[in-house]
Amino acid sequence: MNIKQKDLRIGNYVKCTNGITGFIESGIGSSRIRIKRDAISAITVPPELLEPVLIDDEIIKKWWTSRKNKKDDLVLSISMNSKQIHLVVEDKYYIRCDYLHQLQNVYYCLTGKELQPVSTK
Repeated sequence: MNIKQKDLRIGNYVKCTNGITGFIESGIGSSRIRIKRDAISAITVPPELLEPVLIDDEIIKKWWTSRKNKKDDLVLSISMNSKQIHLVVEDKYYIRCDYLHQLQNVYYCLTGKELQPVSTK
């Protein structure tokens, strides 16, 4: 499944059809998108080769812990019901996210901050 460019932002984590994963660094809206793989390497690919990263238990462990935005006390958590992932806002609102870039985008809209992988150190 390809991702529509209009659904992407700089910083979204995606995978390429060749299995390479990374963060979008530049090129949204163009014929080539630059994917940063790590601190020193990047690749440039056509947008039609990008695929979303499906949220699963492994992604949740890597990208999520309960988060609280200290500025406005917004409490965000993840709810997994019937194999569906929801971003839960203040235990009142449930926003369905099937893919990691969706979760990143919603998190940014709600907090104004980028969602980063959880440190395992």
